[in-house]
Amino acid sequence: MLLYVTSKIIEESDKTLYLLCKKCTSDKTREMFDNIQTIRTYFSKLGMVPEIADIYLALLTYGSQSISELARHSGVERTKIYRLADEMAASNLVEVELQYKKQMYHAAPIANVQILLTKKEHELRMLQEELLHIEEVTKSVQTALPTRVQFYKGVDGLKQMFWN
Repeated sequence: MLLYVTSKIIEESDKTLYLLCKKCTSDKTREMFDNIQTIRTYFSKLGMVPEIADIYLALLTYGSQSISELARHSGVERTKIYRLADEMAASNLVEVELQYKKQMYHAAPIANVQILLTKKEHELRMLQEELLHIEEVTKSVQTALPTRVQFYKGVDGLKQMFWN
């Protein structure tokens, strides 16, 4: 059964409520909507847009799909899916297969998220190391400030010089 989303009602910070038509009463569809918020939240914590969770869950639920099928099943605009699919492929969340001059997308195992987490941990460690180096540089710059020379002009300048 296809997933029919008639419209998005409310978009708040992390919550999106959907109005479903009567055709969307299958257990598979209800389960998808129960899990989508959890997956959306997790992917946003990883720095991804929430629509990636919609696409990933549609791939898991309905299997291998083309871009147009993904647009129908996930509720994400087809033109946006092209950009997001490239981002997902770079994050190892989807696998792309060429079938009869048509690209088919498969959901990669969720264990691939561990690869993404490892990359983020490595980036964080590198940033921490760079921060230590930057702290050393700023300390050396602060102590090595040259003598400051000020110029005063006119009578007001002389008054200011004697005041200091």
